[in-house]
Amino acid sequence: MERNFTLFCIWFLFVGAEYAAILPSLNEYLNTFDSNQGVSYLGLVLSAFSIAEFISSPIFGRISDRNLCSTRNVLLLSTLFGIAGNVVYTLAPSPYMVIISRFFAGIGAGCQSTIFGSVLRDTEEKEKSVKLAQMMMSRQLGMILGPIYALVLLKVDFYIGSIHVTNVSAIGFFLAFLWLFYGLVLYFTYDLSKAEINSVAKSNNSNNTEDEKELKLAEENENNELNQVKEIGWKIVYKDIWRAEVITCLVACFTAMFQFSMVETLITPITAKLLNWKTFENGILFFITGIIIIAAFVILMKLTAFISDRRMLLCGFSALLIESIAIAIFLYMTQDVAVGTLWASATWFTIFFFCIVFAPFALLPQNSILSKITMKETSGFNQGMSGSVKSIAAIIGPLWISFNLSNPLLLGLGNVTLAAFSLV
Repeated sequence: MERNFTLFCIWFLFVGAEYAAILPSLNEYLNTFDSNQGVSYLGLVLSAFSIAEFISSPIFGRISDRNLCSTRNVLLLSTLFGIAGNVVYTLAPSPYMVIISRFFAGIGAGCQSTIFGSVLRDTEEKEKSVKLAQMMMSRQLGMILGPIYALVLLKVDFYIGSIHVTNVSAIGFFLAFLWLFYGLVLYFTYDLSKAEINSVAKSNNSNNTEDEKELKLAEENENNELNQVKEIGWKIVYKDIWRAEVITCLVACFTAMFQFSMVETLITPITAKLLNWKTFENGILFFITGIIIIAAFVILMKLTAFISDRRMLLCGFSALLIESIAIAIFLYMTQDVAVGTLWASATWFTIFFFCIVFAPFALLPQNSILSKITMKETSGFNQGMSGSVKSIAAIIGPLWISFNLSNPLLLGLGNVTLAAFSLV
């Protein structure tokens, strides 16, 4: 259903907008609570989001696989968590409440496994990579719009009781409004499944004999499909996913997300150190980044007609290894560099843009490959497991940076080893 796919893309659009609106200003926001521990809290806040996504992603996926809850209702539930998380973000009286707020938002983000599962179940093999790329492009478009929201709120400055709402905290209110708007649009425009339509028709007690016959036949077909899905128990699910090729795919998911989250975490501390950048400048950087990644996804979509998912993945991981070596050397060489040093700034941006150009080639093909080597009936749970693995990586990545930034040799050695192992 094209309308539903459009709604899925809008969901990813808002997820990207939320991410790009918060991340450029997060370090500055945390410094308003404790200027000496801002970077340490940064890693904890980013990890809290990922921990919640790690927990909720396979749960949402399994619920959708067994038809225990409609996709629309799962999305509505995720929307409620998004609203709650962003309101708490604005009103947070301490960095610990900021951590909790992002935990709530992370629970909502876990429903991407439901979306991936729904799309991949109903999509032909040759179209899977294209559909995934379109959804990821929507997320990147949101990342372009996110910094614009932050710029619009630059002049915000007021109090709610004793809580001081500034431009860096008001973003939460704005994002909560966006999720509320999305929830309303979703509720009234989503195309219901056959089971839901049958349920509504039964409640209306239709008196039309022909309609009743058609309804009964549709119910029987739907019940047969549901029974086939529900017969797939946990033993079959585990047997399907604990295979060598699936584990290899999940390890690739971990490595790619670990490296990408590590670079994301480094952005604001390094731009602050080298160029003394704050929210405005970082917002512009994320705007440019979003445009470049969208271009990379467009190229990837074109290449899917000529290059297999496995070859694209090999290309992406080769780039990851090069990037890991470059970051290790960069961090070691710039330990005592002064603010405004031209060569250091130029080197960082070269590494950064190299990373984001090749990131889609390391991240996207994994979902398509995973859907092809596992059962169609458990695609939601499988994508949830993939999401959980990525969440673990997104937890460890920021923490790895936060606690080892002062030891670039250890940091670089760990990154290079992991990238080389995954490539082999």
